[in-house]
This record gives sequence, structure tokens and C-alpha cells, in this order.
Amino acid sequence: MAGTQGLYGDGSAGAFTVGSGQTVDLTTPTGVSQLPSGFNLQFSSINIVGTLIVPSGTVLRSSGDITVSGTLTVRPGAEDLGGGQAPAGVARTAAGSYSGGVGLASFQGAQVRRVQNASGGAGARLYAGAGANGGAGGGAVMLAARGNVRIVVGGTINASGVSGVNPQTAGQSIVGTGGGGGGIVLVAAKGTITLGGIIRAQGGNGADGYNGNLGTGEGGGGGGGGGIVHFIASASPSVTGSVVVSEGSAGANAAPQSGTSILTAGGGGGSGGSGGNGGGIIPGTTTNGNASAGTGGYFLQTVVPEPESLLGL
Repeated sequence: MAGTQGLYGDGSAGAFTVGSGQTVDLTTPTGVSQLPSGFNLQFSSINIVGTLIVPSGTVLRSSGDITVSGTLTVRPGAEDLGGGQAPAGVARTAAGSYSGGVGLASFQGAQVRRVQNASGGAGARLYAGAGANGGAGGGAVMLAARGNVRIVVGGTINASGVSGVNPQTAGQSIVGTGGGGGGIVLVAAKGTITLGGIIRAQGGNGADGYNGNLGTGEGGGGGGGGGIVHFIASASPSVTGSVVVSEGSAGANAAPQSGTSILTAGGGGGSGGSGGNGGGIIPGTTTNGNASAGTGGYFLQTVVPEPESLLGL
């Protein structure tokens, strides 16, 4: 279909239904084989009653309606597994030692009109040993319908950041890792958008520090920033359900058993909101500080006669 109307697809893949009790995981070959037309995601209608799992960056298009009465789960995108800087995702800066990733202003958040693999920024991991992970940033998904989008009571979309992990290995000094920034959920409808269920794009929690060698203290990881949920429709959306774009909580510092120093931990990943700073020695000082939570993200609503013109292809 030519022009901006192509946002909704041509419906050539036919109707797509995830039935009650069924799980379709599009991150696996088996899940992809359950699609009616392979990688063609231009459906005539979408009805999610069971559980649909999608990779970050997925766009689901319908020339008719989209209804979610079950669960749509978006896998995380950006991860920090060590060996380099944590991926920033859509945030203005990456999380690092002490500093959380700087999130977007609300106007900037409203300009995020494409979904990509790396969306919420990853929390920073400083410990190089096995088992530690900076929380992965939440993934991104777009639902685009020429008709109406209904997320009914009992329906859920999950795109939250992942909490940081500290393996707490016996005998080791391990600073906390940052939580991942929340993901991005874009919902566009030529008709109406109705939310009676829940959409979550929360920041992940920072991990606690761990003093396993009875030496210096270890800072807790910063919490991830909240994500972005954006409704774009030709009429004001009806929202009786919940949109959760809250920040992740901070990890706790582990107190020193020898001396007074607390090693600095990783910051939380940014997204719409900023990631919190890691705990420990504040850079440029000799002062120990506690880790901080992230800041909340954004629930945005835009009413425009032609959503497809705003979003394009």
C-alpha cells in the first residue's frame, strides 16, 4: 500500500490470533513458524488472547482492529554484559561508573516515533566476574491499526527494564549493577484507542552491593529510568486502566568492614526518565553517597486527524 496509509499494512498476512492458553514466542523459530504468513506482519486483524512474546523493535500492523485481552511481552533490547560501555538506547547518555544514563525531556520523548532494538538504556556493570549483569533496557514495540486498538480489562503489555544482578560470590567484593531503563510502547490508531488493562514500561531496580571479603564497602546500583508509552489516535483515547512508567529503585550500599571507603557502583540506564546514580565514593570527592532511584518516564497522548502522517512509514 503506497503512501502514509502503509503504516497500517495491507492486511495481506490475514487474521492473526493467539488463542486462550497459547503462547507464541517470536524470538524463536518455532514461534515464527506459527505466524500465518511468515515474516509478513501486515495482518487484517490481531487478537491476542493468550501470550505473545516479541523481540524488541517489533511493529505489529493491522488493516483492521487490534485487541489485547491476554499478554504481550516485549523482550529486553540493550544489555551490558561487561567489556565496554553500557548501551545508551534512546537516552542522551549511557550509564557508567557512578552516573546514571540521562533520559529525555518530554518533548524529545514525543519525537520517538520509531521502535528499535536498543530502547531503554542498560544499567552499568563494573564487576568483571561471572554472574553480574547490568539490567537490560526494556524493549520497544509498536501497534498500528487502521481501525481501533483495544487493550481490555485483563490485557497486559509488558516492556519494563530488567533489574541489575549481583551474584554475591562468597569471598568477593562486588559493587552493585544498575537497573535497566524502561522500554517504549507506541500505539497508533486511525480509529480509537481504549485502555482498560495495564501497560508497563518501568525502570529496573539497582542491585545491592556485596562485601564478601570483609574489606571496603561496595556501592549499590542506581535504579533505571522509566520508559515511554505514547498513544497516537484521531480521537482522545479512553483510559480507565493503568500505565506504569515509574522508576527503578536504588540498590543498597554494603557497609565497609575495614576502613571507611565504599567502592563506586554502576548507574542505572536511562530512557524517558534518567537512571539513578550508583552508590559509593562520589567522583571528585572523598564522600560516600547512597545510590539513587531513577526518575519516572512519560505517558504521552497525541490526537491528530491522520496518525499515519505524523508517524510515516
